Amino acid sequence: MDKQKKKIIRESLFILVFFLAGAFFAQAEEIKQGIRTIQAVSGWNKIKISWEKNEYLSETQSIVLVRQKDRCPQNLSDGDEIYRGNGAWFEDEFVLQGEKYCYGVGLVELSGGTPSFKVSQLTQSVSWQRRIGLMFESKLNLMMLFEALVLAFFIFLGNWRKKRIKKAKEKLILRKP
Repeated sequence: MDKQKKKIIRESLFILVFFLAGAFFAQAEEIKQGIRTIQAVSGWNKIKISWEKNEYLSETQSIVLVRQKDRCPQNLSDGDEIYRGNGAWFEDEFVLQGEKYCYGVGLVELSGGTPSFKVSQLTQSVSWQRRIGLMFESKLNLMMLFEALVLAFFIFLGNWRKKRIKKAKEKLILRKP
């Protein structure tokens, strides 16, 4: 082979090795990361907690979700454990109306490795007053309420008209000798 071809092959091999090493280290860093984000959203008699997790969890790793009332947990042992598994969300249905909760989610290594831990924002469960307010926040809900009121009005009007006609007929029957 001539020198030009050898040089091209060497440069190509160097670029290939460099690219593969970068891809390996990027994947290793991706595997090392545990929980990226956590979000808690209030609902009807529940709070839905979701988190973005590493998709490369091994069989020796599990997700643990802890809950703390009125303050945020500092680690996995600071709060009540309410979930253990490898899912990406959980609905906490054991919340009291109007109370504030904070959630922490962590990745636990069964081998005793250091867990990764993320905390949500303090989230208030929905009280009955807030539920009524939420029903009227949406334009769609307001339109449905308006349509229901209009329908109820026409039903009432139709029944009222039928009753008036019936009473008028009864009066006519009573007047005839």
